[in-house]
Amino acid sequence: MLQRLIRGENVYFYSIFWMFCLLEIGLWNYYDGSTEIRDVFPADIHTPLSYGLIHGQHIVPRSTQGYEIGDRNFSREIWKFPTPEMEKIYLYKKLLTKEHSFNCTNLKVFRNELQDGMGAYFKKYFIIDQQNTPANHTFKFGNRKNSPKLQISEDIHKLLPKNSTSETIPRCSVVGNSGSILNTKCGKDIDKADFVFRCNAAPIRLFATDAGYKSNLTTFNPSILSKRYKRISNAKSLSRFVMDMKRYHGYLWTPCYTISGLQKCIKILKVYNLTENTFVMGHPGHFPKVQAFWNSRGFTGRLSSGFYLVNVALTRCSELHLYGFWPFPKEVDKHIKEVPYHYFENMKFTTGRHDMNFEFSVLLQLHLHGVLKLHAGECDL
Repeated sequence: MLQRLIRGENVYFYSIFWMFCLLEIGLWNYYDGSTEIRDVFPADIHTPLSYGLIHGQHIVPRSTQGYEIGDRNFSREIWKFPTPEMEKIYLYKKLLTKEHSFNCTNLKVFRNELQDGMGAYFKKYFIIDQQNTPANHTFKFGNRKNSPKLQISEDIHKLLPKNSTSETIPRCSVVGNSGSILNTKCGKDIDKADFVFRCNAAPIRLFATDAGYKSNLTTFNPSILSKRYKRISNAKSLSRFVMDMKRYHGYLWTPCYTISGLQKCIKILKVYNLTENTFVMGHPGHFPKVQAFWNSRGFTGRLSSGFYLVNVALTRCSELHLYGFWPFPKEVDKHIKEVPYHYFENMKFTTGRHDMNFEFSVLLQLHLHGVLKLHAGECDL
């Protein structure tokens, strides 16, 4: 079903998707007879919608005790949304608060399709290592005859990790950057995982209660090198970068997808001497393979680093939990509240070049199919 929805035209996609939303919250009884993906619908699809009324910017939730015959307050507590966007956000949140169970069959179906699309890049090329990149190998950036090239010398090759692990991980957490993670107290739940992925070198200690403390692989975008560390343009900025990275453990991963990006990565690799973590470079050929897979499913935008990391985790993790993935500036709970773009900094809400609505709709559908679990709201203590 996921594949059929994504391949369709926009109008068809959204009409089917909203029908699916209504079904999931119990307003539509429908089944398409598909046998490709099973155990999609929970048993309680007839559970009625919870009602409430928005007074200004506040929502008064419906009583959980129900109503007596003759009660005249029922119709007064039906939701009234100020905008269609808020109604959509409400529906998303309702879907995410329903009971969830993982579906190994659906995970295997999705993983096989991803592997068919990526080929050898499925597990072996997430980072540049000695096994997938021989000494004196030349990376070419572009398909033209005069496209820029960069050779991995023998001296650089010796600094690369021997190989990248492809072992299956029982439970993983991917921590996104959305401000929706604040006040959720999900830190302990995140740290239960055998392996924790973190995005964009987010600070840890100050937000451990909500975002956890454990880190096994931490990514940072080229924009972070540019904005925080002046493109590693001098010894001072390089030294500051290395010192700041002491807070992380496991692998410190950065994409090296352009010739200038790979040159910066090599500059860091030459002087990186921390024992707290291992600096690794993203293989230039890996991201385009994931991008091409989703392009073949009708997606035309550039994948965000968070969405890309989820795809990486799905190649390795038997049980995947996502936190801090919420692309909207507001959230509906007991009231309508503002959501910061990043939980660790005051930054203007923007999607940049990314289609966050598409990415979130995919993650939501993967959640409903039991491929992963998308956490929203407070975690159980």
